[in-house]
Amino acid sequence: MIFPKEDLPLLVDMVIVDPWEVVTVNGSGPFSGKMVQMHDHEGRLISLLELEKPLRERSQGYKYFIAAPRHEGDSFAELKHGRKILCNLTAIPEEKAKSGNPGDLSWWRGGLVVIADMELRKETGTELE
Repeated sequence: MIFPKEDLPLLVDMVIVDPWEVVTVNGSGPFSGKMVQMHDHEGRLISLLELEKPLRERSQGYKYFIAAPRHEGDSFAELKHGRKILCNLTAIPEEKAKSGNPGDLSWWRGGLVVIADMELRKETGTELE
């Protein structure tokens, strides 16, 4: 299922569950963000996620991630039904996030990757611009 453009951005909160080194530096969350794009990538729906505040690793801050449901059979559609989903998040630089194909990770050779529980933001009035 691809979300209609009018449903985007989806405001989400996430809690990091792994790796522990990232949690040690940033805390586990919740971290607020928005899913700004959805793409079909090799038969799986992935999303470009923009965090409100960057996650820190070493001397770098990461604000943009490619998010994908971690388990086969899970989908972002579950978020619309009030369920949490476990996601893999791969950090990408801003220039890749703003490119025509941010979901193409063929260039990626290592960097920040986290596993997080994601859910739709419950509260209102804290929307990202």
